[in-house]
Amino acid sequence: MKNPLIVILGPTATGKTALSIDLAKKYNGEIVNADSQTIYREMDIGTAKPGLGEQQEIPHHLIDIIEPDQEFNVAQYKELADKTIKEIWNKDKAPFLVGGTGLYIDAVVYNYKIPKIKPDFKFRLEIASKTAEELLGRLEELDPEAASTIDPNNKRRLIRAIEIVQKSGEPLSTMKSKDKKPDNVLIIGLDFYSREDLYKRIDKRVNKMMNEGFLEEMKELADNYPWEIPGFNALGYRQLGFYLKGEIDLNTAIEAIKQETRKFAKRQMTWFKRNKDIKWVKNKEEAEKIVKEFLEISNS
Repeated sequence: MKNPLIVILGPTATGKTALSIDLAKKYNGEIVNADSQTIYREMDIGTAKPGLGEQQEIPHHLIDIIEPDQEFNVAQYKELADKTIKEIWNKDKAPFLVGGTGLYIDAVVYNYKIPKIKPDFKFRLEIASKTAEELLGRLEELDPEAASTIDPNNKRRLIRAIEIVQKSGEPLSTMKSKDKKPDNVLIIGLDFYSREDLYKRIDKRVNKMMNEGFLEEMKELADNYPWEIPGFNALGYRQLGFYLKGEIDLNTAIEAIKQETRKFAKRQMTWFKRNKDIKWVKNKEEAEKIVKEFLEISNS
């Protein structure tokens, strides 16, 4: 077995960044980002992006790759990730694919054959006036599995999913044909915390973001971009946007961020728990032991 790929995944606020940096330093690795929000430039605090110091400790890839107003999809991500992983292998290093976006990770690990459905802007305009709840209901009728994996408040992604299913005539789950997990891939899932403790960590993280200037970051973005950009659909930015538009007060916005992040973490775990290839670990030592044994086999 050669060209090992180590995946570190788990719901938000479980410590993936710190663990992956420690492991990559110890085992001659580089980190490939698998998070659908840290890909945006200018969106640092609200996405809990690894700091410059952390990024300087170990090379990080696929962070800050698009502007907040750019469209980006899983097919584009897979192409970039595949290329980056091969480049790391060519340096005789181990790529660590790290993040919480299950679709990104699965697309790479299981080599998704993603259909190329061109955007239909006329169709999008026709259904854009529908509420997120109405769009979710429509997607649930067309493709219940896809509906369970998408942020129910993200109208842009709901519309895109409906567009793909209707244009192709097939559910997303059947279109994304996938291979079995290759032997050179290790998938580690972080299960460090009980649900109650994870929710406390999420609340603490949101408070920390606000203290570090999340609102100021959002204000600066709002001064430079229209409200309709894809980046403003990101968790946290959407809620602060409602505040800046005068639709809710700040305390309500902060509590909404916490609540929606908790719901997001629950959806992430639902996605991950379906995957029987994931080796769940309870602590850093257990993760390190599994990685060490895996790399010893790959180098033997």
